[in-house]
Amino acid sequence: MQSNAPSNTPSPNSQRILLRTGLLWQVAAGCCFVVLYFRLQAVGGPVTLSQIGVVGAGVAVAIGAAAFGERYPPQVWLGLALIVGGVGLTAWARRHG
Repeated sequence: MQSNAPSNTPSPNSQRILLRTGLLWQVAAGCCFVVLYFRLQAVGGPVTLSQIGVVGAGVAVAIGAAAFGERYPPQVWLGLALIVGGVGLTAWARRHG
């Protein structure tokens, strides 16, 4: 028995358009990332650059909690506070060192 209800599946042509649009956004984001990454390296130096991974993880946790309502155990928030403290100490040492 066939249903006359409309399908929510996009057509193959729409899927190709969505795929190409998504790929273009990914390429644009990657290009921006590379430019900003090397700019950060030039401005901040190796110590600041080495913190980018943990800062990115901290930002992802904060966005997940704020935008998507994700819940994390207290240890995650303690880790995030330690990351922020470490970045703050590094910035303070650069100014006063």
